[in-house]
Amino acid sequence: AHCFYKMDHLGRTRVRVRPELLRVRLGDTDFSLNEGTEKEYGVVSISLPSGYRPAGPGNNNIPYDVALLTLDRQPEMGPAIQTICLPHDDEDWELELPGEEKVIVAGWGWERRNQEVIIKSLDKLKAVNLQTKTHAECTRVMSATENTVCADNPENLLKSTCPGDSGGPLMRRRQHERGDNAKGTWFIAGILSYGPTEYQETCGVPGKFGVYTKLTGRNLA
Repeated sequence: AHCFYKMDHLGRTRVRVRPELLRVRLGDTDFSLNEGTEKEYGVVSISLPSGYRPAGPGNNNIPYDVALLTLDRQPEMGPAIQTICLPHDDEDWELELPGEEKVIVAGWGWERRNQEVIIKSLDKLKAVNLQTKTHAECTRVMSATENTVCADNPENLLKSTCPGDSGGPLMRRRQHERGDNAKGTWFIAGILSYGPTEYQETCGVPGKFGVYTKLTGRNLA
């Protein structure tokens, strides 16, 4: 939801972005290339949860940070454009992500190559393997709420979310069988809301996590 607010011309007040000014681009993984799979759609409306409040000075916690866009026509499905499942309900979500679970996050944000270099390129869609944290740890470290979940990469801080990744999906495969080759269904458990905002120009801060809005019925109402 916070992506659809901007500062007014005086830089004092956050105002809603008008939907007719937006375009949604599906089937694209590299803005620098014409892949032949891209489809563009207009936006008819932007719906925000009733409990959403934009972040303010000294307040990094953004409750219900999710938005629903209504497009001007039905998207065309294909190999490069697919849907992803949502959790059935809050209880199902808790069963799927109790903490310390392996997940994948995708985003268009910056890329950290080493301890010193950060590539501020937003051209290519990237993905990273992360691990969710327990709710108690998430609340203690990031002042998170029951409507959010945290994740990081404890083994490699260079592999983390960065500025520009907001709205990126937190995805996990629900396996139906046991074994390395077991089939499963991918579902989206959350979307990236914010990270350690006291470090705006970096990625992967030791002891800090990315915070994701849970995609449950309660958060989407």
